[in-house]
Amino acid sequence: MFKSLSRIVPIIFFTCLSFNLSAANLDAQITDYKKITESIIQSVVSGDVDVPTMIADNKKLIAIGVEFSKAYQEKYPQSQKMMQAIIDNADSMQTLSLESIEEQWHDNGIFTEGKYKTDFDIDDEDVEDFHNPKGAVVHPATAIIAIQMWEKDKNEEHLTLIKEELQEVLHHLQLMKDSLQ
Repeated sequence: MFKSLSRIVPIIFFTCLSFNLSAANLDAQITDYKKITESIIQSVVSGDVDVPTMIADNKKLIAIGVEFSKAYQEKYPQSQKMMQAIIDNADSMQTLSLESIEEQWHDNGIFTEGKYKTDFDIDDEDVEDFHNPKGAVVHPATAIIAIQMWEKDKNEEHLTLIKEELQEVLHHLQLMKDSLQ
C-alpha cells in the first residue's frame, strides 16, 4: 500500500504545482495586460501618441487575449466555437473597418451564421462570461483600427475611441480572472 502511495504523492504534488504555476501565469498575464492598457490610455490622454508603439502594444494585448481565449476553451468546452473564432480571427479583425468590426465582433454577427455559428444564444446572461476574452482581443483590435485612422486624419474622435475601447476591457479583466480561476 505504501509503495502505491509513494508513486501517487509525487504525481499529486506536481499536478498541484502545475496548477499553481498556471494561476501565477494568469496573474502575470492579467497584470501585464492591465499595465499595457493603462500605458496606452495614458498616452492618449497626455497627447503623446506614438503610432508604431501603440499598435505594437495593442498587438501584445491581442496576443494575451488569445491566450485567455485558449484558457476559456479548456475550462468552458461550450465556448469552443466562440473562442476558436476569436483565436482564428485575431489578426484579420485588425484590418476591418470600424463598421465591420462593430457588426461582426462587438455585435456578435460572426456567431450567428457560418463556420462559427454558436449553439447557444450569444446574448444570454448565462454565457456573458464568454464576452470577456472576446473583449480582450476585440477591443485592442478596434483600437488598432482607430489608431490607424487617427494617423491619417488626426480626428480626435479616434483617440477618444481608443481610450473608450481600452477602458472597457479594463473593466472586464477582474471578471475574466475570476471566471478562469
